[in-house]
Amino acid sequence: MQRGAIRMVGTAQVSATASQLTSRRINRTPEEAFLGFVGAGQPFEIVAQSPFTLQAYAHVDQTAVLWMYWHDLDNWPHFRREVMDAFRYQHQRKLLWLSALGQRRTIDRLLGFLTLLIEEYGEPAMSETDPDVIRGYCLPFPLTHAQIGSAIGSTRVTVTRLMGKLRQRGLILTQGDNLICLPAESINRAS
Repeated sequence: MQRGAIRMVGTAQVSATASQLTSRRINRTPEEAFLGFVGAGQPFEIVAQSPFTLQAYAHVDQTAVLWMYWHDLDNWPHFRREVMDAFRYQHQRKLLWLSALGQRRTIDRLLGFLTLLIEEYGEPAMSETDPDVIRGYCLPFPLTHAQIGSAIGSTRVTVTRLMGKLRQRGLILTQGDNLICLPAESINRAS
């Protein structure tokens, strides 16, 4: 990624079971699965085999993606090393993501997902009363409850209900165009 942020989504055809074949109740619509976000300065690798497709949705205006093949990196050994270092860092972050998304309770998965997302991509949100005070950290792009549900293995309705609970407890905030924020105190405690 050269500039901006994208949401990666994979689509795979769901295979039919024998009982579905006999009853003719085959779901031929592919299922969409959230694969993650990629921000500026982060590389990503596309390794897909049929019947799998990968889609990238820009979440920030003027998003730019630089396309290269592995053999292109052989021409720039320093750049290749930077890319490999970035992949190592991403691998470490993926372990944290797996830990958060492996939580048993949906509310824990939701809060872990939002915390990791805002730690990686969040921008300071200033207090409206005192512009020198950081109110919290917000995602710079909007996410729908359906997108969040897809990411944490839940439904839009459950995410909406749990977001309300987190908001009541003061664990999340919203700002502007429904941008999701974490209060500054929660980020400072996590650091």
